[in-house]
Amino acid sequence: MPVNIPSLHAKLLNISRAQKIDLQLLLNRLASEQFLYRLSISPYAKKFIFKGGSLLTYLIKTSRKTRDLDFSIKQLNNQVDDIVKIIRSILEMEVDDGITWKKIDGAPLIHPEMDYPGVRIACHFLFGKMRGMVRLDLAIGDLVEPVAMTLERMRYKDKPIFGPSFSLLAYPSETIFAEKLQIIFKKQGRNTRMKDYYDLFLLIRQDLNRKNLKKCIQDVFYNRKTPFHNQIQFEQAEYAQLQTYWEHFLKREKMKDVPEKINDVINNLNDYLKKIYE
Repeated sequence: MPVNIPSLHAKLLNISRAQKIDLQLLLNRLASEQFLYRLSISPYAKKFIFKGGSLLTYLIKTSRKTRDLDFSIKQLNNQVDDIVKIIRSILEMEVDDGITWKKIDGAPLIHPEMDYPGVRIACHFLFGKMRGMVRLDLAIGDLVEPVAMTLERMRYKDKPIFGPSFSLLAYPSETIFAEKLQIIFKKQGRNTRMKDYYDLFLLIRQDLNRKNLKKCIQDVFYNRKTPFHNQIQFEQAEYAQLQTYWEHFLKREKMKDVPEKINDVINNLNDYLKKIYE
């Protein structure tokens, strides 16, 4: 039975109003979920490893808005045209969700943390009279031991909007932690990515495997040639600059579940690291 687009639109509108989430953002999130589902039933499911901020929204309760889907890909090259063809084949899989995938744009993705250029893909779609886009950032060459992770679907009145949960290969939480920590150590006070501090602060509240975390930190810092000193330390002027970035981040993202002072966040992280390395 074909999906009832007006009915689904009404559900999204109700969720948007109840949770005070922008309707367009909610639609993009649903479309992202449907891409992930298509990927999970595609021949490429074991070649894409889910990671990044969007993965964290499935792992922990977070109010941070994420707009991209991040993956590490393996056994595939980084030629943009080849990746676009693969993404198109995934999107063309028959799934009755009312989403019509249209134009797909691809471009090289250059990032200082990448050994090789990645690929950025923009997937444009239609849903009824609404338009949206799902952006994919694909990295190549990451060293990670993925785990199978079950992803729960978006819900309306305690029922999933589209079918049951599904599984994908994903980064372990410990690897996510280690990579974000490495960025903080490498960039020091020059780091404007306050999302790294935010995500780490939420991750230390989770039940991470400390033995695995210690190994992940060691491996990530070694592979990225970054010295590790067990504690995050900055000059006083750097703390002042980070506080300005932090205040802007909290205001922009409307965050209320973390300390207002970046110094308090860093102290919490250092206390956690101290316990790991006791």
